[in-house]
Amino acid sequence: MKKLIVVGILATFTLFAGCSNTTGTQKNEVYNLSEVEEEENIKPQVNINDFVITGQLQEPDSIGTIYYQATLTNNSSYPVKYADFKYNITKDGVKEGSYLTFSDTILAGETSSISECFGSDDMELISIELTLVDAEGNDIYVEYDVKLNQMEIW
Repeated sequence: MKKLIVVGILATFTLFAGCSNTTGTQKNEVYNLSEVEEEENIKPQVNINDFVITGQLQEPDSIGTIYYQATLTNNSSYPVKYADFKYNITKDGVKEGSYLTFSDTILAGETSSISECFGSDDMELISIELTLVDAEGNDIYVEYDVKLNQMEIW
């Protein structure tokens, strides 16, 4: 039994000795964190006015529903992968949200196919959400609040 305990202790010491590095030199890597943070904080230049909606209210259908049909022209340098325009409309005397969505890719300088949403005579644009694509193929997310005139990009 004593031999078994001694062999176990020796095996443990041998195991720990094999895991240590006393002869090699360690090389410390130095990172300049401010440079790394600066690179991550560079945001793309996006002008919300480069995304132009051209649309028209349609005549009410047989049950009185009014639709808004529109296209999106991309005058930016980034392809648009997704675009969502939120409007406040009045429907049956009640204010509600209506979403004009474009899910087809719209390259720089192109115009989308026609999309539609519920509409009304008093449509008011509230917000815009875009997914753009940069030159490296990375997604750029843009949220624009019309009332506050504020844009967030990440």
